[in-house]
Amino acid sequence: MDVEGNIWIATSQPTDGDNERHVVHTTANSNRIVPLVPQRVLDTRYASSRGLIRDPGNLDASGRLLAGRSISLRLTDHLYCADAVFGTLTVVQPTLGGFAQVYPFGTIRPTDFSSINFAPNQIVSNAFVCGVGSDREPSSYASDVISLYTNRTTHVILDITAAVVGAGRVNPRSAMPVRANRIDVGGKAAWE
Repeated sequence: MDVEGNIWIATSQPTDGDNERHVVHTTANSNRIVPLVPQRVLDTRYASSRGLIRDPGNLDASGRLLAGRSISLRLTDHLYCADAVFGTLTVVQPTLGGFAQVYPFGTIRPTDFSSINFAPNQIVSNAFVCGVGSDREPSSYASDVISLYTNRTTHVILDITAAVVGAGRVNPRSAMPVRANRIDVGGKAAWE
């Protein structure tokens, strides 16, 4: 075991010149994708669906995300120390054509990518995978936060469908139920 807690297996004796080592993947150092019950975490068209926004001052009076601004969403109702989240971003009736980005909170917003491109007054969606960040400031600490930016004023909808977790967890109410019949008594998959 190394100082970081990883367990290593050597495939030959250390006295051999051909000692090959491999890390044993455990829940502490390997990630798994956990499907979530698909759920809407943001819909700026409705005040009741804006509760996870940490910086609502970047919305206009009707709830649209203002051009050139970012908002951050706290996903701790669904995730605990996740590494990434899968979802769908929908743009609803933007004022002009442009782009939107979903990116990890706490990082400098990358300028050379888009999660979605859109035309004026269009309703369009696209899937995304995004790393998850944390706000480490004691006065505003929050884990499991993502950011959303748009270069044009628009309503946005964000749905989440899965999470990547290692040592973290998913709220059991948010996770897809595991079917007991996936493996039969003989250890074979139910479809075999």
